[in-house]
Amino acid sequence: MNTTTLLSAPITLDRRLLLGETEYQVTVFPTDDRRLDLCIVSSDGDGQVVSEISGGISPADLPALTDVLSSTLAGLIAMTRQPGRVSALGFRLATALFGSAGIEWNLTAASDSE
Repeated sequence: MNTTTLLSAPITLDRRLLLGETEYQVTVFPTDDRRLDLCIVSSDGDGQVVSEISGGISPADLPALTDVLSSTLAGLIAMTRQPGRVSALGFRLATALFGSAGIEWNLTAASDSE
């Protein structure tokens, strides 16, 4: 998104997500100073605001900021998710069979069709 796009087509993006009793609203819109205003609001089941985060972002900073935010949130999810198996049973069985039953396959000797 470039500066011309921001000034000539002021579009507001608004996304909502309901998780249990909590509603999250993410809104992004261009400002007069050629930045994007990002606002994240969470509210409870009664409509009362629980938390709000907002600030201006330069469009040029969006790619790097998106990378950092995505990796930070992914790390948070990984640290807080309950441990458990996420692979299908068939995949785990095949992995165990090839890993511990002594079945070996020399891939350097395999033909193209194999």
